[in-house]
Parts: sequence; C-alpha cells; structure tokens
Amino acid sequence: MKSVFREFFNNEKVDFNNLDDSVLIVFDTNIMLNIYRFSESTRNTFLSALEKVKNNIWIPYQVGLEFHLHRREIMVEMETKKDTIVNNINNETEKYLKAIKTLLDTYPIKSIDGTEVRKKILNQFNEEINKVKNSFNQEQVVELDNLINKNDDKISVLAELFEGKVGGPFSQTEIDSICKEGELRYEEEIPPGYKDRTKKDITKFNNLKFENKYGDLIAWKQIINKAKDANKKTVVFITGDVKPDWWYEIKGKKIGARAELKKEMLREADADLMLMDINTFLKETSTEIKLDLVETKNPEENKRKFMVLNHSKTAPNDEDYKKIIQRHRRVRRIDSESGGTYLKIEIGELYNKVKEQLDKISSQMLMVESDENLSKEMQSIEWELNQLQFKLLDLLNYLDKNQFDTLVIDQVRFRLGSYSERFNYLLQRIKNVII
Repeated sequence: MKSVFREFFNNEKVDFNNLDDSVLIVFDTNIMLNIYRFSESTRNTFLSALEKVKNNIWIPYQVGLEFHLHRREIMVEMETKKDTIVNNINNETEKYLKAIKTLLDTYPIKSIDGTEVRKKILNQFNEEINKVKNSFNQEQVVELDNLINKNDDKISVLAELFEGKVGGPFSQTEIDSICKEGELRYEEEIPPGYKDRTKKDITKFNNLKFENKYGDLIAWKQIINKAKDANKKTVVFITGDVKPDWWYEIKGKKIGARAELKKEMLREADADLMLMDINTFLKETSTEIKLDLVETKNPEENKRKFMVLNHSKTAPNDEDYKKIIQRHRRVRRIDSESGGTYLKIEIGELYNKVKEQLDKISSQMLMVESDENLSKEMQSIEWELNQLQFKLLDLLNYLDKNQFDTLVIDQVRFRLGSYSERFNYLLQRIKNVII
C-alpha cells in the first residue's frame, strides 16, 4: 500500500547526527529573518545547529532575495519596538486612569466630602499605577530588549554558512509561467501559496518582476528543481509558516506536509518531503535541548488578541453601522462617467472591513473553545465572511474583465449593495458574540 500512497505516510526519519548527501535541508525566509528576532542565546543555538549540518543546508534564490529585501525592515522594527511599547503603555495608562475617574464620577453623592473622597481614591490609583508603569518602562521592558544583541546580529556568520549554498534565479519567462500556473492552482487551492492570494504587492528586482502572492510557489519550484538536479532522496523544509497551504492539520495539530506537496516532490524529483518547525530542528540537532526555544505564534495573532480584549474601544457602534450602510448605498448613485474608479474603491473598502472582522473572529476563536455553542456561531460567521471575501474578489475581476457600460455598473451596484447588507448583518452577529 505504501508504494502506491507514499505521499500519505508521514513516518520518514532523518538522523541529523549522521547525515549523508541524499538529504537536503532547506530554510524558509521567515526562519532566516528570525536571526534578528532571536535572543542572543537562541541566536547562538541556531547558528550552532546550522554549523552542525552545514554540508546539507541550502536556500532557494527566492528565499535569499526575500531575506535581503526585508531584513532591514526587521532590524528597524527591533530597534524601535521598545520605545513603541513604552509609548503605548503610557497612553493606555492615561486611558485607564480617565476611565477610573469616569466611573467614580458616576457615584451619586452630591456632598463636597464625597468629592474629596473620590479625589483621594483617584490619587491612590494614580500613584500605584504610575509605580508599576515606571518599573515596567525602566526595568522590565529594558530587560526584554536587552535579550537581543543589536550590535552583533551574527549576519556575517549566517552569510558565511550559506556561502555557495544559494540557488540561482529563474528567468522572467520561467517566473511568468509559474505565476500563470499559480492562477490555476490557487483557484483549486492546490498548495503551496494559495493562502497568500490576497497579496497585492509586486516585487521588481534584478530585471525580474513577480506578484508577491506567488512567492511561496516560486520558492517551491526552485526547491523541487534543486532536489531533482542534485539527486536528493529527502528534502527537509524548515519553516515558520503555519498556514494550511503547507501543513496537514487535524484539530489544530500539525501532522506533516500536505499530501499534495509530498506527491509533487515524489513525482518531480523522486524525493520524500518533510516539513519541520524551528523548535523541532533545534531539538533534532542537539541532545541538550528538550524544551521549545522559539515562540512560534505569529506576532500578528497577539495584536488581534489585543484588539479583541479592547473591543469596547475599537468595535463599531450603532452610528458606525449606519454610516457604513449609507456610504455603501451611495455606490448605487455613481454614473457611468466615473469609469468604475469609485466602485473599485468601495469594493476595496468593504473587502478590508471583511478582512478586519475575520482577524477579530480568528483571535476570538482561541478564547471560546470550551463553549461549544459560541464556538459554532463564530465558525459560522467566519465561514460566511470568507465567502463574502471571495465574492468581492470576483466582483473586482468582473469589473476588470468586462467593458464598462451602464449595464455592468447596474449589475455591480446591485451585487455590491447586496454584499454590503450581508456584511452589516454579519457585523450585528459579531457584535452579539463579542461581548
């Protein structure tokens, strides 16, 4: 059976203490960029692991390009993050103290002595909170920031380890062919990369041009070519990507690479594929490491949780809902001379609002797993928002592919109005869930 359905078996083993030339160890862009996010201790552990398996490591040109295009962004982020956190803590502290004052002012006592007691309580709050805030800003955040050695990020060591171990670029003709193939693959949700299909940016470098949504697919094709040309029997892909267009997942547990990816690697290069996260890689290359060293959750997930916990400040109120409805209904009054520009803007705005609500739902799901009814309601809303997102993309494609006339405008007006009303209905359901 295994000879026929080899791609469904995930029991491949690689002995990292006894590697031979048949094993290729490939690193994703996110893993490479983490050298700037690791503490000095974890950074050194990572480099030691690379040194141990240096004869087998390799990165595709696409990963190397993305690494160099984005590494300075990460450096700047790490340089400024401490000040950003401190500023946000100061702002949140002020908001909290104002909220306490507002609550105290609601106490229905009219005498002057009551006012004095309220002032006393507020001053006590202010004194204690500022003690904590100052300790946090001057000690705890500094301690956190000092974990990362910004003066020696070891980039020269990393560069030396990968010297001669970076693949060559595709030609523009090859890239165009892969992107065209990607259109069909993404429509059918064939991995990898289809989860990036909403990306709009375009990269231009070294006389090459490609849409960023196809970045994973381009890298994947380069990995396959390397495995095929070098007669590798096992490809180990170390990635921090957690999306389901790479991983096969059951009830939140990642089992291994998607069967479609394993099948494609077998078909094209006659090699087995293993997906591995950074913590597993570090443990496999060291007998001393027993616990995870790297936080694998996306920082954006923490940002979404922060938004949910502060939903009372950020969630739309009833007046916001009315404005949304009014704004989208104005689309119906656009005349044919607009050329569709305003319609496209309105579609884009609604798309972004749908995406924002999806992010909130995604983070909130983590907090309500124990409540079956609430969890089912949120899953239902999430599914409907995803469907609405795809419909809006189809609407934009419809505008681009058809000659713009009064008939097309009327059709788009009708569909956009319908989607807007559906969105507002879903907003109300979200408002009822996130309490």
